[in-house]
Amino acid sequence: MRKLVLRVLWPLTWPVRSYWIHSERKLGKKLLVDRVLKRLMPPLPAGFEAELPSGGKVFLHYREDIGLVVFMGGAFEAAESAAAVKYARPGTVAVDVGANVGMFTIPLALAVGQRGAVLAIEPSPDNVERLKSNVELNELDNVIIRPLAVADRPGELHLHLAADPAFHSTTTVAEARAVGETVVVRAETLDVLWEEAGSPLVSLVKVDTEGGELAVLRGAERLFERCRPLLLVEAKSDERILDEWLVPRGYSRTRPPGFAVGNFLCVPAGLPAEGP
Repeated sequence: MRKLVLRVLWPLTWPVRSYWIHSERKLGKKLLVDRVLKRLMPPLPAGFEAELPSGGKVFLHYREDIGLVVFMGGAFEAAESAAAVKYARPGTVAVDVGANVGMFTIPLALAVGQRGAVLAIEPSPDNVERLKSNVELNELDNVIIRPLAVADRPGELHLHLAADPAFHSTTTVAEARAVGETVVVRAETLDVLWEEAGSPLVSLVKVDTEGGELAVLRGAERLFERCRPLLLVEAKSDERILDEWLVPRGYSRTRPPGFAVGNFLCVPAGLPAEGP
């Protein structure tokens, strides 16, 4: 019954959906999402199977941010995903740090093909299970899932949980979504994970760790020196801090058309920084 009502009423919500899509006011959008749009959606665990523009499909929940974005707009970070697929070369390895439920992992696995692989790294136990399900949904056998966090040194970290699983963080939960709970997760450097995989040629690294991006890069010196991969990164903190790591290593940071605020394409010298 709720889904039937949603189909009838959904066209009438276009003014608030338009505001949500085009406005850059984070507080206003959060209130709109949490107090209006999500309450119109079928409750958890209800979800839907979404076709991804860059390839593959995933199962998403209506009342989670990523699911709501896809349900309303048809895609999640479409420009970023298209760029990732473009630069992930067939036969190479793509690394997805902060894989969540597989929004980038699935298209990347299709892009690198059977001779390549995706190293998908995700610390949240619940997200890992959903990531595995989405890999199985696409019948992929070239995805290596590592259920841990990535940092600048090995050990353990506290994963701070958020009301929405897209916002779990080993630093600070963004946009007032913290629920005051943590879980302890194992942490490893990206260099060690890459070497454990046999030090393969990596063409692309995607990093979305809700604030821990610089620590990820500091633990990936050998990988970046050897492979010179393209980097797709979401910078939750001041993006200029990333430049302190990127510039001395010959990388330039750009934000191509269509990229969300805070998302960047970081290109090594000699590789064209053209859009997707």
